[in-house]
This record gives sequence, C-alpha cells and structure tokens, in this order.
Amino acid sequence: MAATALVAARVEPEVKQRAKEVLDRRGITESQLIRSVFEYVIETGDVPVFTFSDAYEIDLETGERIPRRDKFQRLLDWVRTGPLSQYDWTGITDEQLEEDYQAAMDEKYGMGGKDE
Repeated sequence: MAATALVAARVEPEVKQRAKEVLDRRGITESQLIRSVFEYVIETGDVPVFTFSDAYEIDLETGERIPRRDKFQRLLDWVRTGPLSQYDWTGITDEQLEEDYQAAMDEKYGMGGKDE
C-alpha cells in the first residue's frame, strides 16, 4: 500500500454514528468515502454540488432538513437576542470571547477547557 496521510474532521458524534451505519450497510469505510470525494475534487477541479445544497442541513434534534439560509437567519437572531447579544462588539477582546467560548463548552459538554 502506498504511503497515506491522515485527514481529520470534526462532526457531531450523532452525525458520525448515523453516517457510519449507512456506510456499513453499503460496505464502504469512512476512508473510502473521503478518498472518493477527494478523487472527485481532483478529477473535476470542483467540489460536489451536494456540498452547496440546502437539502443536507439537518437539525440533529428533530431530524428536520433546514435550508442554510434559515440557519443563517437563526444565527443572526441568536446573535441579536441570545447569549451573544450581551457583548458590546466594539469593545470585546478576542481573549474574552475565547474565555466565554471555553466556559460555554465546559458547561455544555463537560470539557475541562483548553488545557485538557
């Protein structure tokens, strides 16, 4: 076998599990899928059209398909009225945003912060 390089991607655990179940049924490994997509990109000089499709944005809690434009609008609404609305964006520092982000991740996922 030729030398290989590691490709890492971050996805929600549920997305990974559900995709793996489908791939297993089809007899395809995650590596084979990624290799195929990379070969497509090389061959065509472009990315697959489905990566731009609104049909593939899925809300994991409800299973609903959400058009990306709706997701963007929800994000804007969240910035305006949610936890991000507390910031005076003209004076917030990158360090404060990072600290707040780490605290939110710790609270949501039980992570120990960046030192772990």
